[in-house]
Amino acid sequence: MTAISIYCDGTQDDTFLKDGSESSSNYYNYGTLYAGISAGAKHRTAIYFDGLSDGTIPADMIITLAELKLYKTNSAGAVLYAYRFSSSWDGTSITWNNQPGYDSTAVGSTSSAGTGSYMTIPLDTEVTQSMYDGTLGNYGYLLRTIESTSVGDLYGFEDSAGSTSQRPYLYIEYEEPASEASAGVGISASGMIYMSLLEKYEKIFGRKYKKKKGLIQPDLLPEVIPI
Repeated sequence: MTAISIYCDGTQDDTFLKDGSESSSNYYNYGTLYAGISAGAKHRTAIYFDGLSDGTIPADMIITLAELKLYKTNSAGAVLYAYRFSSSWDGTSITWNNQPGYDSTAVGSTSSAGTGSYMTIPLDTEVTQSMYDGTLGNYGYLLRTIESTSVGDLYGFEDSAGSTSQRPYLYIEYEEPASEASAGVGISASGMIYMSLLEKYEKIFGRKYKKKKGLIQPDLLPEVIPI
């Protein structure tokens, strides 16, 4: 297992959005990210980590853990949700009015009171895997609360323009796929064995094997396969 922290580097990739009279305003490089409600105005955070899909993580890895870390500067009690954006955006021009769409299902959520420490949002590893390998677009995350009440409950977080020790980041754990060799002799009910053992068994049994969909199918398997 390998662990890596992918920081939001401040290159047009984190800001907050505000509705109401400031719905056309851009807050890039503001210093703080907000999510929740204050004085009746809804706030959302837009944040992006290009390191998730730019080769920082080697190709063909399996992501086993994904967490979004945000350093709290303002306490709230509401549940904070993370959603995957469904199209690209630019931190220097995004506003409440032009924010892109996002998936209807949250990829993570949490709540945490207090300030002066990191808040962790566990993220769905399957969605993170797809954002990493290109199955889904890596367009970053939208952070928001339920927004169904006018009661003030506003989270505040350091943005990427703040202290280097308090920037937002993704914490990722990943591992290499289990190799066919390390998986041992894999024999299924259909008589398939792994391709990685092809040469070995051709020498042992003195016959050729037919390849089929990444595996090999022997014409006749002996009842006992010596190891």
